[in-house]
Order: sequence, then structure tokens, then C-alpha cells
Amino acid sequence: MCAPRTGRALGWSPALGGCRRVAPRVPDIGEDGASRWRGTPSRRWGAAGSSGAMPGGSRRLGGTRRSPPVMCFVVTKSFLLTCCLPIFLMGMRYYFSRKVILHYLDCALHTDMSDIEQYYMKPPGSCFWVAVLDGNVVGIVAARGNEEDNTVELRRMSVDSNYRGKGIAKALGRKVLEFAMLNNYSSVVLGTTAVKMAAHKLYESLGFKHVGVVEHYALPGMTRSLLERMFFQVRYHRYRLQLREE
Repeated sequence: MCAPRTGRALGWSPALGGCRRVAPRVPDIGEDGASRWRGTPSRRWGAAGSSGAMPGGSRRLGGTRRSPPVMCFVVTKSFLLTCCLPIFLMGMRYYFSRKVILHYLDCALHTDMSDIEQYYMKPPGSCFWVAVLDGNVVGIVAARGNEEDNTVELRRMSVDSNYRGKGIAKALGRKVLEFAMLNNYSSVVLGTTAVKMAAHKLYESLGFKHVGVVEHYALPGMTRSLLERMFFQVRYHRYRLQLREE
């Protein structure tokens, strides 16, 4: 069981409305995350739509009116180099994207995700849930309370790529919001580098408001070298859901 907050009265906010069924087959979402998560393969747990600064991919650099192949042909007058340039660019982008994402996953699996009980189950005002469907862990989400500003951070929300589009992410998000209201937090915050619009629409459907973006955000594993900045850049989006006024 997650450790409840002490010294605060429990409250509920009508701002979010009731919880409704979002899919014909609704997964069981429980707090036995530490035991169920151990040994779960992480390869299918994708980046898109995840919270907690999970890298969701790189964004294309803008600002040039002509595409790189056109510029290459104008400068070199070589059809061979012009044809090879897109392959080179895609290869470099794939290399740096894969390098950063794998390092990020390795960092996560050696910090809070290596000891869920210590990071999320024991501290007051924090918790960890898993979504189970047909006996398989298909989604995870965590909540980390901050007593200083009376907020709870939605973290590590991710769904198995084989089970997306079934309302699992929304059910996990609502679980965190219910937890925040029961523990009388004033707001829920999250940060994400997800590129796909579906992830941002999910947060907005839960009631979150976009409150800012950090350009050229540095993730664990990023060296910020010139080549890396050319082929892999991310934006860090911040969201906030106000449950009640302090």
C-alpha cells in the first residue's frame, strides 16, 4: 500500500468530474507495482506519450527555406551526393536518437525504477500503479508528492505499444488525479518531451493546461555536442492541473 499523507484532511474537487469507463476491456490498476514490475521487459514501453521527460523523438530543425538535398545539389552539382545525403541525414538522426533514448532508459532503470518501493511506495504522498490486462502488465504510472508547494507530480506514465489506443493511459492518469484529490493536493504537474500530438491531447483531456516549454532541453545522456544538437533536439513541455486554490 502507498503511504498516505499525514496531518491533512482528505478532500475532493468536483473540477474533474466522475471517472467513466473508456474501453470495453478495462485493465485492473493496482498499487502492487513494485512486485509486478520486476522482470517486466521494457523494450515495448515506448517513448511517445510518456511523462517524466521521456524522450519521444527528435524534432526537425527549421529556419531554412531550401531542403538539404536541394542545397547539396546547388553546392556540389552532384546527383550522387544529393541522393546519398538523405540517407546520411536519416542515419545520423537515428543514431543520436537511439543513443539518447537508450541512455535515458538505462538511467531510469538504475534510479527510481530500480527501487520502486523506496522511491514511490514508502514516502508519504507518493505512489506507483500498474495496469494489468489478461495477467500482463500493460501500463505504469507514478505519483511523487512535493510538500513544499503542495503539488504531486505525475511521472513515468507509459503504456505497452501493443496495448495503446484502449484508454489505458487515460485510466492511469485518472488514478493519479484521484490520488491527488484524496490526499488533498492543490495541483498536479507533469513534464514531457513527447512529440506526438496524441500525448498532449491526452493530458488536455484529463484537464491539464500547458504552462510552458523549454527549448533545447538536455536529457540524461546528451553531450550537447555540435553534431548532437544538429540531429537531435527536444522540447520539454510543462503541464499543470489546478485542483483547488490554496
